Amino acid sequence: MKRMTAAVLGAVVMVASATAMAGGEPTVETGFKVVTGGTNLVSDTAFDLQNTVSGSSLTYKRQGSLGGINLGWNGTHGNYVTVKRQNGGGNVLYGEPVALKVRVGSDGNWLKYEHRSQGINLNWDKSPQYEWIIKGGADGQPVKAGDTIAIVSTKENDSVIYCYRANGAWLKWSKDCSRAERELAKRNAPSR
Repeated sequence: MKRMTAAVLGAVVMVASATAMAGGEPTVETGFKVVTGGTNLVSDTAFDLQNTVSGSSLTYKRQGSLGGINLGWNGTHGNYVTVKRQNGGGNVLYGEPVALKVRVGSDGNWLKYEHRSQGINLNWDKSPQYEWIIKGGADGQPVKAGDTIAIVSTKENDSVIYCYRANGAWLKWSKDCSRAERELAKRNAPSR
């Protein structure tokens, strides 16, 4: 009887695991730090999004014709990124739909998932695209200054991470970044 109970319990666990994977649980890999003047990350307020590997900040950076989206890293910290809540103003909460804007000059554009032949599958849009969620804390709780977070695309079902790339911004989806590319990024080769 104990063997049968253990076998049934094992089968239930395997089915539950397969169901969760088939249900599309995203790959969540933290790799960014929230740097803001306030206590919490607030919707529509620019902040500094630093990667935890090199400490540099995500910003607009021209990559040329072979580099993909014009994003890059800057050692000069600044409030280059804005998060917008789909549910209005106030504190940004873990697990809720948000849009991400990167400053270009005095304005900026919104990030969205879009297939491209070079670089990470991201592009710009003039309107907010609520296809991102922030992970790294308990869903429904405010994202706080100093928190280490994951930025997850609901379209790609994966986290954006700092990762070596021969051409373009050092950004990849977590599942696409090899161990060797992670090591190259950690050795702090010049990022683009």
